[in-house]
Amino acid sequence: MNAGVGNMQYEEMEGWESTLHVNHLSTALCALLLLSRMLKTSSDFSVQTRLVVVSSAVHYSVAITEDVANSPSILKKLNDKEYFQVGTGVQAYMISKLLNIFFVRALTARLTPSSPLITTAVNPGFCDSELRRNYTDFTPPSIVHEGKKIELVAWTSEEGARQLVFAALGPVDPAEVDSIRGAYISENAILEPSDFVISKEGKECEDRIWDETIEILSETMPKVTEIIKQYLTV
Repeated sequence: MNAGVGNMQYEEMEGWESTLHVNHLSTALCALLLLSRMLKTSSDFSVQTRLVVVSSAVHYSVAITEDVANSPSILKKLNDKEYFQVGTGVQAYMISKLLNIFFVRALTARLTPSSPLITTAVNPGFCDSELRRNYTDFTPPSIVHEGKKIELVAWTSEEGARQLVFAALGPVDPAEVDSIRGAYISENAILEPSDFVISKEGKECEDRIWDETIEILSETMPKVTEIIKQYLTV
């Protein structure tokens, strides 16, 4: 699940801000529509199947703020044009990657613990790609070492893709495979996601966003409701 955009300006697609539409809603819809086929493949061939959602380490830098969490709908608040203009497109992209983490964790929680379908979220790292094509004034990430600012060197897209391959096929030891369920993968390892994700407030936002996402997608495609009833637990 690697569809991704990053827009500096508010751009509407089918009633939704484009970053929220593509990176979260469309990704979630595609994943849910794949459930029946992936589970059938598992059954027909006695294999585990893997669903990998491409997130990012930038999710560590954001949280669902109190004003958004206290609004009647988290997603509709994030979609609001006036709210979007308070921050920047970069902030919207970061939040969309946080939503990817939430989606993977929520989906995993609603699959049976022994499900042959394993879902993970992966960070491909900072890559030199076309993702930043709409960022007219992009500042490369940097670190401070011995008082000096050092810009980080980007991986190639091919190098970043190796992370996706690991998330789809790793770990090598079959005994460790269950540990990757719902996990956040980065640098070929299972890492703990952000403090906000694993906090009480984060879990509450995760559940609300799942419910809102399913409601929104069901309005667009009623089949989603049947998929949830047939393949997932409440």
